[in-house]
Amino acid sequence: MLADQYCKANDTRLIGYYQGNELSDDTELGPFGKKIAEKLRSQCPRAAVLLLDGASMQPTATELRLLPLGVDGKRCSLEIVLMDAEKTIAALDGYISEGVQQKLVDFDSHLDDASKDWLDNQRFFSA
Repeated sequence: MLADQYCKANDTRLIGYYQGNELSDDTELGPFGKKIAEKLRSQCPRAAVLLLDGASMQPTATELRLLPLGVDGKRCSLEIVLMDAEKTIAALDGYISEGVQQKLVDFDSHLDDASKDWLDNQRFFSA
């Protein structure tokens, strides 16, 4: 609901969802992920659902290590193409080396502690 309110107030839309599971070999979307995917697809039928393949981790320009999933959590045959993949992967590597992933605030953390604002995450990424 909060994400919906934010999007309406800022004239934006959620068009996708990605999930990286805690265990690297876990490639299941799970019930919570499925519920989020269903909600997104109900509002945007072409929304993407991507699951990080943690077991093979290191992405390349031709193999991003993302698994496209349907709302049911099963793999689908979508082709994932990233514009300027090499530049994007280099930026991602830079963020990881700077430890940005440790500074990000998860939406759920904001629910537990309102001082942790997930909207501030954008400050870590250059345009």
